[in-house]
Amino acid sequence: MKISADQINDDTLLAFVDGQLDAENYNMVAHYLEANPDKAMLVEQWQRQSGAIRALYNHAADEPVPQRLKPQNIAARRRAANANFWRAAAAAIVLLLIGSSAGWYVRDRSFVVQPVSQSLITAAFKAHTLFTGQRLHPVEVFAGESSHLAAWLSNNLDRRLVVPQTLPNGFELVGGRLLPSGNSAAAQLMYETETGRRITLYLTPRTKDDPGENQFVSSGNLDALYWANEQVTCTIVGDISRAEMEEIATRVFEILSGQTSDYQIS
Repeated sequence: MKISADQINDDTLLAFVDGQLDAENYNMVAHYLEANPDKAMLVEQWQRQSGAIRALYNHAADEPVPQRLKPQNIAARRRAANANFWRAAAAAIVLLLIGSSAGWYVRDRSFVVQPVSQSLITAAFKAHTLFTGQRLHPVEVFAGESSHLAAWLSNNLDRRLVVPQTLPNGFELVGGRLLPSGNSAAAQLMYETETGRRITLYLTPRTKDDPGENQFVSSGNLDALYWANEQVTCTIVGDISRAEMEEIATRVFEILSGQTSDYQIS
């Protein structure tokens, strides 16, 4: 159902923040926010809070409820608390032993080295979730300063970057920003369609530790496609089909590699 400007309330704005509006109503609210800066500031605050929460906890959204938190198990533990002292003491000893074993298990696993590409993909998901929700300040440098943007990011990544202005499927450059990445830096480029769909490119200098194997990864409603050439790594993140993402990846590979692509996803 189409809404009018005088029908916009806090519930409508929350639906806007959560991405629950169709394209027509989304655009109506966007125009409303342009004319109401106080509401725009409130929405941006909600978007920052929502983005930060998703970035921190989105990975756990689809995990099953732990057995220890199910109501019937909580009730059983309460009944057990009324048992005699020796049964409680025995249970405590068992739990202590289990906890100690688990602690050593975690200690051993903490020394497992995470693949470079996996950590970059995780960082790309978090950056995408945090910044694509922003409407007033989604990027540091907007597309109107694309030559400055390319030079700035190239200098900080110590790699020559060509910033694509347009990508397949109607995505146009919004702008970009600089982000930390380990001991180096990362660049995020954001693209948007006329209907408000957004994707991001997360770029880092490629290191000798990165084998550069192409990967396609899903997390919630987002997908990421990772590839690397001799100079940079690129992780494309968005809520788009795999076919769209592979078409975009092919174009980006051609532009950043300065060659016709033989890029393929296994």
